[in-house]
Amino acid sequence: MIEYERGDIDKAMGLFKETLQVRRIALGPDHPDVASVLNKIGTMHHKKEEYDDALCCFQEGLRIESLILGNNHPDIDVTL
Repeated sequence: MIEYERGDIDKAMGLFKETLQVRRIALGPDHPDVASVLNKIGTMHHKKEEYDDALCCFQEGLRIESLILGNNHPDIDVTL
């Protein structure tokens, strides 16, 4: 996250994509930590005005959160 705060979004995104791969393998594809990383990657895509990529990340993160927490959980509102 330090790279992101310094403005090096590309480096930060690369690190988060590596983290995403590791978490998917270690925790499974539908783990809340995977959703969290997807949302962070989505935020970086949005910052870079890569809106289609951002939307894909946000939608996948939301799918995982809904699966784990249910559609009525308050954390779902934060993602939306």
